[in-house]
Amino acid sequence: MKKLVVASIIMLFSCTDEEVTSREFPRVKTSGVTDVNGTGAMFHAGILSSPVPVSDHGFLWHDQTSPLFENADRISLGPRSTLGSFESLCERGLAKGKKYYVRGYAVSENNIVYGNTVEFMSMGSKPPALVDFSPKVASWGDTITLTGTNFSVSSTKNVVKFDASTAIFVNASSDMIRVKVPYDIHNELTSISIVESGTGITSTLSTDFQLRAPEITSVTPSSASPGAIVVIKGNFLGSTKKLVYFNAVRATITNNTQNTITCEVPAGLPSGLVALKVITGNDNLFTTTSFEIE
Repeated sequence: MKKLVVASIIMLFSCTDEEVTSREFPRVKTSGVTDVNGTGAMFHAGILSSPVPVSDHGFLWHDQTSPLFENADRISLGPRSTLGSFESLCERGLAKGKKYYVRGYAVSENNIVYGNTVEFMSMGSKPPALVDFSPKVASWGDTITLTGTNFSVSSTKNVVKFDASTAIFVNASSDMIRVKVPYDIHNELTSISIVESGTGITSTLSTDFQLRAPEITSVTPSSASPGAIVVIKGNFLGSTKKLVYFNAVRATITNNTQNTITCEVPAGLPSGLVALKVITGNDNLFTTTSFEIE
């Protein structure tokens, strides 16, 4: 596990000399913030020294003091083999009229080093914009990759919606967000949008996401009398809305999981073959198979 080090000048003296103890981590200094305008700001920092290789460096910023990897937005500039200054234009994740705290960072094999914190008043930045997504057809809980621009890496700053339902955040970069399809959507087609927290600015894709219809792989037993318990196994059964019908008579579901529905054969059905219908959302998300009433 990497150790966290806040860059500062710490001098340890022996009784006989004033030699600085050897540092096995980089030293980072945040220089400041310039060119603050309505589309972003320029961040400046530098690596003062580093006895070890730097595997990543960049900037962290947050509207609370002491931004950390765990809570802040981030610009990663990758590995660095030389000392000296570095800078990056930040064009995302900044609300107008809000104070932010920024600092440079460097990552070595065993440490994450934070520079000093610099504060500035934001004039705003570019909003997130969705461009595309894949796959176009999937099921509840599947991971969807969204591409675009000006995304936040923070799970709280950019909220992805499938219609009115909030998707489950997986991870993100400035041009990619991965989320899981929410379990409480029920329409075959849903609109995907991204909402910037704080501003409410929304970007919506022109192509709708399509849910997979359910599939039945087995029904056990394959025939039974009214009142018997039947176990239906299949694929794409993860919806929070599940209905089972024998012909037009709705069955009582006694238990269900991601791929299994347990239900009771309803009373009043005549002997012979009936249509067993499983619905996992609204009218278009269904599948049928035959079942024999004894």
